[in-house]
Amino acid sequence: MRLLTQVRRVGRGRREPTDWWTLLLAVLVLAGFPVQVIIGLSAGRASGVTAAVPAALTVGVAVLLGALLLAVAVALGPVRGSPAEYTWVLGGPVDRRSELTPRWVRTLAGTGVLGAALAAVAGAVGGADRAQLGLTVVIGVGLGVALAAGATGLQGGTAGVRRAVQGGTTAAGVVLVGLAVLLIRLGSTPAIPGWVAPVGAPLAVLLAVSTVVWAWRRIPALDRLALTAGNALFTAGGAAVLFMDPALLGDVLAQRRFSQLRIQRSRSFPTGRRRALLAAEWVRAIRNRRAAGIFVGALLVPYVAATVAPARWLPVVALLSAVPAVSPFGTGLRKVCQSAALRRMLGGTDSALKTLHLAAPAVAAVLFTLAAAPAMPADRWIALAFTPIGVLINLWLRATAKPMEFDGLVADLGFGPAPVQLSWFLIRGLAPLALVLSLQLAI
Repeated sequence: MRLLTQVRRVGRGRREPTDWWTLLLAVLVLAGFPVQVIIGLSAGRASGVTAAVPAALTVGVAVLLGALLLAVAVALGPVRGSPAEYTWVLGGPVDRRSELTPRWVRTLAGTGVLGAALAAVAGAVGGADRAQLGLTVVIGVGLGVALAAGATGLQGGTAGVRRAVQGGTTAAGVVLVGLAVLLIRLGSTPAIPGWVAPVGAPLAVLLAVSTVVWAWRRIPALDRLALTAGNALFTAGGAAVLFMDPALLGDVLAQRRFSQLRIQRSRSFPTGRRRALLAAEWVRAIRNRRAAGIFVGALLVPYVAATVAPARWLPVVALLSAVPAVSPFGTGLRKVCQSAALRRMLGGTDSALKTLHLAAPAVAAVLFTLAAAPAMPADRWIALAFTPIGVLINLWLRATAKPMEFDGLVADLGFGPAPVQLSWFLIRGLAPLALVLSLQLAI
């Protein structure tokens, strides 16, 4: 125990200082905009906006958000440790529970606060009174703590169990949101019964206590693989936000997916180079099950927006939703554009190879546009027709862009010094979306 205390004291002394106030300000700024939008939608009737967000939609979105948070928590690992820490501290004769419990308790506290904040917003949107709002906050705290504790318990389980929980909970959230949108479009908006909050609050507390006890017992069983599996994903996510390059996170996610992929049977491609490349794109799209999930989840966004947003903005919502929905189908295009050696191996001209690998995202963009058309009035379909054009131009420019350079020229762009290459990289990818968005609003 004395050795463990000395290790902790030395670690605190060498730890780099962190500006927590700046981090908190960034979180408040990023989270403040959607919260203000929700409050504005629920405050009253604006031009073309419904008076309040329906209760069924609020519940569905809350369940989906909780499912996504659980999936992320299971992927990252609520309890993490660096390889050096595991080698020199956890590999020694120390009590693993006493070393890992403090950071785990901080994670529980953070998810509890997040659950309380989201529950307060949901209660305000649903028009709950003071007593119901308090019970809703208790439910949010209990579910937030249970989410982190449940992810900790699953962290020591098998990869198959974790994937099943991630996929099952996310699918349940998507189904509930889709069911809520269907009920709203059919003219039925069921309200939440008054007994749900008084009954749900003690059940949420009971669920939190039981999952915390289960996770606390599972902490000593967390091995090196469980504690370090999410480090690469956590580091890549932070780097993607810091350098404003989502490709950093995408490469790590692709590597994790390929490491878990099991090919059960071989396939024969048709004769002909072009036909074989198109068949390979089709097989790649089928094997990427996450791409189909992202496509369906993004397709729900225009239908959800149709219940709370003006019709003029619905094509814009469809365009912004189509970008992440179509992006997973452009993996082949990005790989071909990034590797000259791969293009020489496949043969043919560079333009022909890039055009062939643009077929899969083009089909996905058209299907997304057709599927999103019933969510908006017929007079907005002309504006919606520009969605595939904007998505494909954005995908092409991002795939053919050169790697970002952070050591080039620096210029003052009005908000402080910034690398010129980085600024051009961001403008190059966002410019077509901004142009198409302006055209959609002008029509």
